[in-house]
Amino acid sequence: MAAALLHAESHPSWWTYAEPEATALVGIHWETLRDSPFAPAVCAALADFPGVPLLFESRQILLSSPSMLAILSGSFPVEALRKQALAKGLKPGNYRGIEMFLAPGGDTLSLAQLTEQVLLLGSKKTLERAIDRSLAETGRRYSPLLARAARLAPDYDLWVVASQLPDELASQFVPLEIEAGGFDGGVSLRGGLQMGASLDAGSPERSAAVAENLRRMIPSWPAIARATEVKADAASVLLTLEVTSDQLAAALKPPAAPQPAAIETKKTEEPPPQGPQVIRIFGLDDGPREIVLPPAKKQN
Repeated sequence: MAAALLHAESHPSWWTYAEPEATALVGIHWETLRDSPFAPAVCAALADFPGVPLLFESRQILLSSPSMLAILSGSFPVEALRKQALAKGLKPGNYRGIEMFLAPGGDTLSLAQLTEQVLLLGSKKTLERAIDRSLAETGRRYSPLLARAARLAPDYDLWVVASQLPDELASQFVPLEIEAGGFDGGVSLRGGLQMGASLDAGSPERSAAVAENLRRMIPSWPAIARATEVKADAASVLLTLEVTSDQLAAALKPPAAPQPAAIETKKTEEPPPQGPQVIRIFGLDDGPREIVLPPAKKQN
């Protein structure tokens, strides 16, 4: 019954392809973020994705670790995806009736098309495990992080849940050099910038110490994040940030380019001709005549 209730949590059914042993989940509302100033940072975290254009037209992306698995939701027509995948050098394959496109090296994730709405990205073995789980008729398990993620997803465009920090995946999106027993947090770009997060410090004493440490770190953060409020709450540390649309626009506005310094130009005089100066007179009865001028005296 507990497993059934967990499965019934208000999250999309395609999330359940995440590995049951996942230590971190990251949700990305890509249709919102891809045209935002934060898109380059998100793309950097997705550097292992194959360069198939359709992947970056996804609506939502769910990442899970430690066995990196990306689950993409969107519209992925079969023929268009096959054409693009083969053009990028991925090799066609098939596992238990699921079409796959395998990356030739270990630097790029392989691809499996479950449906025209759901894709999986990961290593070949990771993809095969996910397909096996999806086809299992009984005994299927789900990650306990899914319930925590379901509480964050409606309010945030980018969210992270982790069983502890640091975590290889979560730390790419949570740039805090800190140890914690768990992390839940997200960022929204709806009408400005809103951030909310909770760290599990383990005890009230350590919660107070972690909160004070974070407050000392705030002056070194980017200017837009320096208004973050940090509060110790029992064994947890809460972080919140509210930035208006105008404040966000001003913070992201590039600095004005420096004006070039004015350059003073001086008129240069032509140097006097070298050697004696000669005047020639034409039209005389006895022919042209030349008069050699004496050298000019130098002015003191």
